[in-house]
Amino acid sequence: MDADRGLAALPGWLRPRAALVLASWFGRILLDCAAGLVRIQIFDRAMTLAAQAFTSIFPLLIVFATALGAGHSDEFAEALDLPESSRRLLTDALDERGFGTFSLLSILIVLVSATSLARAMVRAYASVWDVGKVRSGVGAAGRWLLVVLLLSAFVLISRAIGAVAGHLPLAWITDSAALFLADVLITVLVPAMLLGGAVPARRLVPGGLVFGLVMLAVRPAGQIYMPRALRSSDQHYGTIGLAFTYIGWLYVISFCLLGAAVIGQVLATDRSLLGRVIRGEAGLRALSVAVRARQLGAVRHQGVQDHGGQADRGDRPDRVGAGEREIDQEGGAGQDDRDAAGPDLTEHEPAAGDHEDHAEDDVDPPEGGQPDAEQQVGPGALQRLGPDQGQRPDGQVGAAQEHQH
Repeated sequence: MDADRGLAALPGWLRPRAALVLASWFGRILLDCAAGLVRIQIFDRAMTLAAQAFTSIFPLLIVFATALGAGHSDEFAEALDLPESSRRLLTDALDERGFGTFSLLSILIVLVSATSLARAMVRAYASVWDVGKVRSGVGAAGRWLLVVLLLSAFVLISRAIGAVAGHLPLAWITDSAALFLADVLITVLVPAMLLGGAVPARRLVPGGLVFGLVMLAVRPAGQIYMPRALRSSDQHYGTIGLAFTYIGWLYVISFCLLGAAVIGQVLATDRSLLGRVIRGEAGLRALSVAVRARQLGAVRHQGVQDHGGQADRGDRPDRVGAGEREIDQEGGAGQDDRDAAGPDLTEHEPAAGDHEDHAEDDVDPPEGGQPDAEQQVGPGALQRLGPDQGQRPDGQVGAAQEHQH
């Protein structure tokens, strides 16, 4: 996607802000994700996956239910969120005589047709990762069939996880954590099997994490929406309404799956340090060092200010002393005067006058001789200094010395 053309299409007041965003790491990732979604034609591929999943997974679930018998019909109906009228139809179809209608040839046809979902997913993941043509053959067909069976079992496993977690302490947290791990595992394992190892598993982990996080919000919404939508569709349109509702929900799941795969691919192939860590070209230690460097950069740019003094070292010739702290050149550790200097307090004036009166007695010699100017201190001594005893010009220094001798 051309960033310049995208910026040109924006209003003038928004272009500088958009340019700043696109120039950052987040902006580059956002632009690459948008380009990836357009490249794989996510809307068309999501609808293809939804239709293939409906025609592949549901027949396999019916085969499983027929093999187990009518005693487990309620569990399957609960897993599929079927309304009451459809549950009665499922119970009638899954009686003890129902399995006779499925011959071995019929089961084989269902299994072979179910691999169409796996082939559609292979094309989708190959487009996301730009793999090209994926190998086909007997081994690939076996992996395709195993993936379809795994996805069908995952529908029942996810429901079983919710049922088991409901009897544990902190049911909501336990259920969410278990389903998150299951979502991440399935979205890493499925493309690794379908692509035959063309993409390393560690590069698939970011996409799995993104899908797991998205499903933390999508799955609870589906648990609220699907039962109501299925009941409404069954009342208005009958069985065909149920089919449309399921396809619509599968479209949402497929869209989330492909979107997470695109985001994971962008993160794994990005030129940043995070991308190199995901690819294994750099370790986590390098990432932690980079985070520290950003913190130091914030300190240099006054993003983080530390006004504390720095302990003096022994290797400096002008050090103050061991264990003492210095003030930096800008006075960061110093403290300004709170107020300007004011007049002396009234109770201190008598003591100050008494000190001034006795200042002359402290410096005058006992015989009343002329005191030396260097011994005189206080205001009284300074007033008695003559012009020759104060600050004299340089030309009079010699004459004064001869007169003294």
